[in-house]
Amino acid sequence: MKINLSFILVLMSAWLLAQDFSFGKKHRVKIPFKWENNSMIVQLKLNDVPVHLLVDTGAKNTVIINPGITEQMHLENLVPVEIKGLGQKEPIQGFLSRKNEIRFNDLQVNHHTVVWLKDSIVDFSDYYHTDIDGVLGSAFLKNFVVEIRFASRQIVLHDPRHYRKKHKTRIPVRLIDTKPAIRFSFMNQDQVFLIDTGNTDAVWFYGKPPEDHPYRLIYGYLGLGVSGEIYGYSTLVRTLVFGGKKFFKVPLSVPDSASMKHVKVAMNSGLIGNSLLKKFKVIIHYPEKYLVLKRNIFTSRQIPYDKSGLVVKLAKPKLIEAEYTIYDHKMGGNDKDGFVQITGRTVKKLLTVRFVKVEEVLQGSPAQRAGMVKGDIVEAVNGRPIYELKNGLSDFSGLLSQKEGKKITLKIKRNGIPMQISFHLEDYYYRKQ
Repeated sequence: MKINLSFILVLMSAWLLAQDFSFGKKHRVKIPFKWENNSMIVQLKLNDVPVHLLVDTGAKNTVIINPGITEQMHLENLVPVEIKGLGQKEPIQGFLSRKNEIRFNDLQVNHHTVVWLKDSIVDFSDYYHTDIDGVLGSAFLKNFVVEIRFASRQIVLHDPRHYRKKHKTRIPVRLIDTKPAIRFSFMNQDQVFLIDTGNTDAVWFYGKPPEDHPYRLIYGYLGLGVSGEIYGYSTLVRTLVFGGKKFFKVPLSVPDSASMKHVKVAMNSGLIGNSLLKKFKVIIHYPEKYLVLKRNIFTSRQIPYDKSGLVVKLAKPKLIEAEYTIYDHKMGGNDKDGFVQITGRTVKKLLTVRFVKVEEVLQGSPAQRAGMVKGDIVEAVNGRPIYELKNGLSDFSGLLSQKEGKKITLKIKRNGIPMQISFHLEDYYYRKQ
């Protein structure tokens, strides 16, 4: 599932304070993050209230969408604002609050600006098992040297006044309204792309691929933005050089004009998201405006992409009676040549689970030809219940990104009727002849 949380804040009558911060003796803090559905989720304290926030360098402000915690936070002096971003709907109303405090261990940030979306159309519960309270944007990160260690699931915030590391290769960064952007060659043209950790994909491009583009352009639902549903084309890029490394068959999304109506295309040409960024250790030095990319040596130069044609999200929670096998071990035989005897017994347990719901089936894809339709509920994949997958939606999407020819068998329910559908994964963006 593709998510893009970049947004534009339109102030109606507000002025912003510069935030200040303080560290402990180490001049840095390590913040662990949960990696879920290709996104980083951190837990911080906002005005002494614990919150789970998605780390989004492509958004400016910290945004709270959970109405259940706003009263606990005591957001003061609320000023009306309009929020708009990628998506086909009109701007939504929000409220801006200044003089807020964020804490994590020894790190304290004061005079932090927070935006509360009163009626957000973004429902994170469709894509994450963790209850998400909002987004942590670049207005919080801009005072630090931000080191993202995807391999060890850590974000390290360094005090730039004490950061002395030397990096041989630095990529100049342009800050577009505090959001980091870099310039590099894309489709044989010099382009500016935002570094956007709020985007779960590899590359989004605000333009048209050249006429001789060798892969199919498939129109459909691309995902969810701040301003609603995003539609456009998905395809592949044959090769892409990023961070001095060459990647092959890189998935590319191209939003249509209706989904782009709130975006200032002149500012940048697109977005680089987590599917590509996670191949590196990423260092963003906001004050000195440079980026460092150190490739994780154990990662492939191939970026997995869907080969089924299914666009999915999490279904609503459901109470079911699940069967488990419990194994008992006991010694058999005599003391001299005893052996372990294993017996199994089936037990039933009530569980609240979340299956996978099909949001769209792309035309011409293996899933579409096999008969999958929008609204199907997937309960098991290749004989394994969805609730047994460790990382839920992420693991399910990973199974649909395996090598061509892999057989996928789905146990589904359509309007409450159980069915089984099988198909083989294939590269449906095949090169034009």
